[in-house]
Amino acid sequence: MKSLIPIVLIACTILIDSCRTTPNNSLTLNCSGAGGPLVIYKTKKDYSNNISVLLSADKKSVLAFPDTKDAAIQRPVALANGFYLQKMVGNAFTSLTFDQYINGTYSEGDLFHDVIDTDPFTNMYDCTRATDCDSLNKLIQNNQLSQCKLIK
Repeated sequence: MKSLIPIVLIACTILIDSCRTTPNNSLTLNCSGAGGPLVIYKTKKDYSNNISVLLSADKKSVLAFPDTKDAAIQRPVALANGFYLQKMVGNAFTSLTFDQYINGTYSEGDLFHDVIDTDPFTNMYDCTRATDCDSLNKLIQNNQLSQCKLIK
């Protein structure tokens, strides 16, 4: 039980920090890393509404997947030129949409059988030095992604 406390605290921090209200009370996207890297990516197809899972190196099993209660805050954030800010760890996408997933119950086996793309990424960068969505978009729009660490 004690080992769950840090995980719950991190999840709560991400939930609280996932959106912020501006002075005029309009909702804006928060691209803060919440203590982790800011990973941006492009995919071969539009998977922005699909649940991602982390597969093993041999791609024969699911190692990690979001809790259905946490999935809503893990939707990727759309950025410039077709890039997305990664909000959940994953290297494969399933056929399940966020809405389907949030309202269901799934095992690792279920999710493995729902995988539709095990190599979805065309570009991926760690842009940890960026501070928000605006700075990420400027890097993308000004062709300055060389300032980020190339992952793929």
